[in-house]
Amino acid sequence: MRYLIIGWVVAAILLAGSLASARTVEAKCPNPGPPRSDNYPATYWSGMYGQLLNVLGQPIGVGGIYARLDNRTVWVEPNTQYHQSAAWVQIKPTSTVNMRAQAGWLEKRYGARNDFILYFTSDNYNTRTLLTYSPQPIGDSSFYTVLDNPNQWQASGEINSRANQMPGGYAIGMYFNELHVWNGVPFAWVVPTWYAVINSNSSWFAAWGSPLNGVGIWDWSCYD
Repeated sequence: MRYLIIGWVVAAILLAGSLASARTVEAKCPNPGPPRSDNYPATYWSGMYGQLLNVLGQPIGVGGIYARLDNRTVWVEPNTQYHQSAAWVQIKPTSTVNMRAQAGWLEKRYGARNDFILYFTSDNYNTRTLLTYSPQPIGDSSFYTVLDNPNQWQASGEINSRANQMPGGYAIGMYFNELHVWNGVPFAWVVPTWYAVINSNSSWFAAWGSPLNGVGIWDWSCYD
């Protein structure tokens, strides 16, 4: 377990216990990757987000999020050392651009992988901190958790060029299983019931499922 308390009263936790996965996930989109030209830096997402609502249907604070993520390998465009593909869980205030806390995994060119924690202490991009750790084995799945008290949770894949592979393929998706958020009213982890899809381009990427049954994402250009 990796534990971090951040200046704006955020605790980001990375639970690195491995659980065996039945999926064969050591394959990736083959060279030269998805048939999309490199446009780094340009960010794309595929996943889900949501809020907790009270009995009046009003948003309330989300105290944290955790999910069990598949540890995958993906195609990353090798043009620069900054190209990457990632999968993460996140908590953020809905009214901010940068201020957030994330935990997940990322892959850079030539198969360089890490687990990571990312957080901001304000909405200023210069307050960004990225901490990296040794990755979990490909083919396992691991719990990633973020604790905080803003009002939106997210579970998503992210790439910074359309030439990179969004985690997962159309035959073997990348999954966020056992997704829960912390509800301070019953003081318990709950499965969120209000959620919506994040998808930067539905012709390129897919997001499917639900927090109850598992959220799957994939790249339509890649088999697995």
